[in-house]
Amino acid sequence: MTEKEVTKILAVLMALYPNDFKIDKDDAMKKNLLQNVWFKQFKDYSYEQVSSAIHAYIANDIYNKCPTIGKLKQLIQETNAPSITPLEAWNMVYKALSSGNVHE
Repeated sequence: MTEKEVTKILAVLMALYPNDFKIDKDDAMKKNLLQNVWFKQFKDYSYEQVSSAIHAYIANDIYNKCPTIGKLKQLIQETNAPSITPLEAWNMVYKALSSGNVHE
């Protein structure tokens, strides 16, 4: 994600959660610090990944609390995690037990 995209993400979060961002409009140092931290944390993610995680969070937010960086990363990981069906999981267990390799 680029620094410009981080600015867009933060603008969305600041608009939705103004109480969680108590930064004066004239406090450029705090704004830069905030943007730098978010950029460093999400530079290896795409804008679409972070934006989707934010929208997923917002859709289920019942406490009106801004998502943390860690929570957004968790949502991204959950979205990208390969999913298998219960039958596929049991087949993996069956194969491992059948081969005698219980560590599989």
